[in-house]
Amino acid sequence: MNKALILNFIFLLLSDILIAQVNLSRVRKESRQVMVCKISAADAEKFILNDSIDIDRFISSSPAAIFPYDSVDEKKLPIGQYMLIAIEDSRIRASLIGVSNLFQPANG
Repeated sequence: MNKALILNFIFLLLSDILIAQVNLSRVRKESRQVMVCKISAADAEKFILNDSIDIDRFISSSPAAIFPYDSVDEKKLPIGQYMLIAIEDSRIRASLIGVSNLFQPANG
């Protein structure tokens, strides 16, 4: 009787453990938001020349803005250089943008 009870308990415990495992193929692999950090023009030039961005420097700082992942609105940012940080396909992606008040007049 005790062996049957112990085996049933082990079977129930094992089934709960197996059911509780996360299916990694269905885990979200991208961020819901994009963090926008203001950077200096010198930093932007250094990042472009080195083809490398020191992300750790910006992760702990407060962002200049946060946008939904699929709709970054550059028109809402003041003039300056910015770095966009997001998660894409389980990797950190950083890109640089420049916002200026220069415009190209329409042909006419």
